[in-house]
Amino acid sequence: MYRRVVSSLLSFSLCIALGACAPRVTLEDARREATAAQARMNHALELQRAGQQDDAEAEGQRAQDQLFAARDRYLSARADLSRDPDVLIEFAEFVEKLGDSDLAGEAYLRAAGLRTENAKLWYSAGRNFVDAAGRYLSRAAEPLDRAEAILRTNPGTVSPAEIETARGDISWKNGAYEIASKRYAAALASDAAAIRAKIGAACTALALGDPVAAESTLNELQTIPPSDAAFLDARFREAYLAFRRSQAHVSDSAAAYRALAGLSVRAGFLAEARAAIEHALTIDDRDVYSWNLDGSLAEAVGDTERARHAYTRSLELQPDQPRTRESLAGLTSSSTPPAPPK
Repeated sequence: MYRRVVSSLLSFSLCIALGACAPRVTLEDARREATAAQARMNHALELQRAGQQDDAEAEGQRAQDQLFAARDRYLSARADLSRDPDVLIEFAEFVEKLGDSDLAGEAYLRAAGLRTENAKLWYSAGRNFVDAAGRYLSRAAEPLDRAEAILRTNPGTVSPAEIETARGDISWKNGAYEIASKRYAAALASDAAAIRAKIGAACTALALGDPVAAESTLNELQTIPPSDAAFLDARFREAYLAFRRSQAHVSDSAAAYRALAGLSVRAGFLAEARAAIEHALTIDDRDVYSWNLDGSLAEAVGDTERARHAYTRSLELQPDQPRTRESLAGLTSSSTPPAPPK
């Protein structure tokens, strides 16, 4: 007893001498910081709606900084190591929004270990490990399997399509595109409207050298939420680069090379788009769409002669094309030399 008292007094004296005994960060401190950050974010949105763009950006940056400060407070309060599943879920949902998939996955996994029959928690752990990638990718399969097993007796909390899509993403990130394609197909068989599965299906089709299937599926994704659109842009870029690296075989048909040309334009590889559409025209020289694309691509790189030929041929095949006629007229007027002075 005497030793404990002496030890406490010494610790207290040391704190006073060093001025180092800062108050312990609590969960409530983290919550207050998060609430204040959200208020800043809402204010930034109000400023944006009012047309005060510069002020909105500055306030948005302050809000983001404060969100990360709130995350650090959650960590200081040891929310990530809590034995309370509600606290773990609160922390996981917060850091998940910040893109800290590794922290979210760990917290969801701890919560799932405390609520073992909750399929959503197991799925969320696996999904976040997939998103975190790297060394976490190998940890994703087991919680996804646990979620699926629970769904057999307690369906509804997570969809089979979500689980299969996450599995497809594991295969995608491991470069196993054929397996990923089968996973995405299984997800779409379960839910034909699953956006992430459609994105996966389109991108694996491209990576495997099927531009027609890729383009067809991408056309179904014209209107999707902004977060999914950002995901699509990033995944599509990965898919196109994978296709280029593998030099996957493309069916020697006009349809395949037309689709490949459009996908190359979307990826920003205009020289490859020109090569693809010109090859398509050697197979089918009566396709108006191909001639118009050939013309616009030639015009984009300053090849006026090729553009004029392409637009002219398109109009020969189908005269009733006001926009193509305008494009041809624009070429003609821009290339007409000025009249000599009188």
